[in-house]
Amino acid sequence: MWRVSEILLAWIIFLDKGGRPFYFKQYEKIGYNDREVLVPGLISALQSALREIEGEEVKQVQFDKRTLYFREKDNVVVAVSTLYPLYQSDVQALLYELLEGFINLYKGIIRKWDGSMTEFANADEVVEPIIQKFEQKYNQFQKRCAMILTLGTTPDPLIKTINNFKPEHVCFLTTKDMLMYLAEVLKGTDANKERYSYNYYQIEDKYDISHCLKVSEQAFNELFRRGYSAEDIYVDITGGTKVMAVGLGIGAVKYHTNIVYVGGEKRDAQGRVIKGTEEIYSAYNPQEFFASKQAERGLELFNDYRWRTAIEAFKGAYENFKEGKEKRLASIFRALTIAYQCWDRFRYGTAVLVMEKVRNAINIFCEICPNDALEKLCDHIQLNLGTLTLLDSIEKIKEPIPLVIVDMFSNALRRAEELNYDDAVTRIHRLIGMLAQYKLQDYKIDTTDVDLNKISDKKLAEILSRKRDEKGKIKLELRESYNLLNSLEPQKSVLRDNLLNIIQQMRNHSILAHGVSTISEESFNKLKKLTETLLKEEIPHFEKILGDLQFPRLHEDFGAYLRENK
Repeated sequence: MWRVSEILLAWIIFLDKGGRPFYFKQYEKIGYNDREVLVPGLISALQSALREIEGEEVKQVQFDKRTLYFREKDNVVVAVSTLYPLYQSDVQALLYELLEGFINLYKGIIRKWDGSMTEFANADEVVEPIIQKFEQKYNQFQKRCAMILTLGTTPDPLIKTINNFKPEHVCFLTTKDMLMYLAEVLKGTDANKERYSYNYYQIEDKYDISHCLKVSEQAFNELFRRGYSAEDIYVDITGGTKVMAVGLGIGAVKYHTNIVYVGGEKRDAQGRVIKGTEEIYSAYNPQEFFASKQAERGLELFNDYRWRTAIEAFKGAYENFKEGKEKRLASIFRALTIAYQCWDRFRYGTAVLVMEKVRNAINIFCEICPNDALEKLCDHIQLNLGTLTLLDSIEKIKEPIPLVIVDMFSNALRRAEELNYDDAVTRIHRLIGMLAQYKLQDYKIDTTDVDLNKISDKKLAEILSRKRDEKGKIKLELRESYNLLNSLEPQKSVLRDNLLNIIQQMRNHSILAHGVSTISEESFNKLKKLTETLLKEEIPHFEKILGDLQFPRLHEDFGAYLRENK
């Protein structure tokens, strides 16, 4: 049975850096016959005008404090303009109300819908009243806003920004000799004076950055005391000396508040922007910058296999990004890192579960925001996932097979990339043991319980018979396993013996085995080459298997995963 709650999930909204929605899909599967129902008329019923954005014909839908631009060909929102920054819920609420009202009117039609559009011709009857009701509620709503401004000898830019943002409270940072200009600012914002209160902080040394920062911190603390969050505070660094602006800017960076600047192309002989031509450059929140840097640091750490710190970096980016595709992507990369961390620690089952969720999340993300870099990454994940699923199934069997052996070798190579050569040698020692177990299985020989009747070399069988434990079982150590294997396959004995001799020598000196020294890069590379040679001899399609086990190399520019395909 179809339910309204199901269809509401169809409205997918992503936000831009300013927290404003810029994309949603207006269709999704409805439970009835798994049919994809496009809700026609819902957007076309809105009063709209045609215009172009970046060469595409779009419909412009004007609301009281914002304009949405829908792509004409498929009704996808391509842009949004707002007078004030909006919370995510603003437009979401309207879309939900529109959809729910639409469904209530057409519920019977949708259940038996045959694809015809004629049933929805009178959509205006439900759409317009809902929009009007929403606009009434929206007009009563105003986001909290406070400002900190550096006051200089030119009041006009400050008047411009105050009249634009309409703050509830303003903190002016000024010097004793510039205080006289405060009256002009207040006069210029006379229409808004009942809407905002103000106070000022006097800077004693306008050329001392540390002092200017200290005074600005007083203003920030005052606004925090009044209950404003960092998101509510806008810092205008236009006025005052450059040092005053730098001090206030550092404070904005420290507290992750928004930064604005008033400028313009037309200037007078003194280099000042001509009155009436000022432009406010969009609010910038340093928190977004730091979040991007954290995300890029996470990508770099992922490539270095530093899983724990990469997870923390993506977590920090997620927490610092506002709602939007950046935040979603940081969450995806955090989960991706957890998946490969589990794989790197041989926790195959958990890695499969997490990686499947990551793959699905990336597919959904790319459906809405197509991106070549992400799609390429998703292809690599899909390849790895197939191999990882096999590893998980093999782990339950508890038998060494080629895929597990090559995965251990791949793991050793990653440890070597980290310059942890002793760890890498430990893993190669383990895979050499697994390789012997795997090869002896061809002769029905179990290294944990050897059946002497299967050994044709009577002398070797006699030697091994002396190794029976108290339970009567014969268990082979690494060298004994290869002695037995060499007796069965003497053509590869030289290569095997050389490899065993080298790795035993290394372990005798390694601090992680029997010695007190560390293994050098040169020594490891010699062992790596011999191991690769042996694995190519023993395991069919070794190089292809190794390629399928390679971890992805992430692009270290976070923005590369956000730019939509052209």
